Amino acid sequence: MIKALCTIPNELSEEIELGLYEIYPHNWSIDFNLLTKQTTLIGYYKSKADANKSLEDLFLAIENKNIISLEFEKIKQEDWKNSYKKHFHPWNFLNFHWIPIWFKDSYIIPKNHKKVYLDPGMAFGTGTHETTKLCLEAMVEIEPKLTKMQKLGFLDIGCGSGILSITASVLGFNQICAIDSDQDAIRVSKENSALNKIYDIKYIKSGIENFVLVSKKYFIIANIQADILKENAARIIQKTTPESYLLLSGILKKESREVTEFYEFLFQEQGYSVQSEIKYENDWCLIQFIIRD
Repeated sequence: MIKALCTIPNELSEEIELGLYEIYPHNWSIDFNLLTKQTTLIGYYKSKADANKSLEDLFLAIENKNIISLEFEKIKQEDWKNSYKKHFHPWNFLNFHWIPIWFKDSYIIPKNHKKVYLDPGMAFGTGTHETTKLCLEAMVEIEPKLTKMQKLGFLDIGCGSGILSITASVLGFNQICAIDSDQDAIRVSKENSALNKIYDIKYIKSGIENFVLVSKKYFIIANIQADILKENAARIIQKTTPESYLLLSGILKKESREVTEFYEFLFQEQGYSVQSEIKYENDWCLIQFIIRD
């Protein structure tokens, strides 16, 4: 196992971060040193060839031909397995807490507060990225307003670490289904469900383009890139029903209006009226639709 790293020029930092989201799943992380103001791209790979290929994919995603040279360090297997843990810490929103499993014995949860334990491994979805954070906060805010019927049926498109589906289960949703095209994400999601003693979530390895849903859902979250959301908009809308909530994330702030108008048009074609709202955090956003007759 090797550690690949390179210093990112300040003018490329934002592009690199957006590019990493585009090429998920990947083994890269970004480290910013507050003292030196230096940003470093760090990844763990089996070989130099794998690291260089992944870096090429990243620069292709950001349409930049000036690929940065990598430096390499050999590391012990056990060091690699634990390296990601230093980046993740407990956080909360209102009375809900998301806790890395290695903080289980040291983090104090107030009485009557809800919690989810998590070991994300290399899967996307720790709750610290703006897109996931926006989804989690929206779920916690919306849940008290829902009827029993609206909590019957939850679909998580692009489940990553399983954090959204597991949170939904703790919030009292039923008939939860989570899909992801990456087998490692499905594995990590199941492991995180077991950490929380939750076994009623149905995890399916599938992309949204191939997924067939037997029954419509009242609460759907799709935390994936804007281009995939648009390409599969009709498929996603077909899975909604009157009084459904549809939350879309993984969308850049500059793409928010375009995606919102695109979905509103398709909803109107289906004879639905919708109430939409956009929430922003830094360069990212979440679009919330409430579907009416």
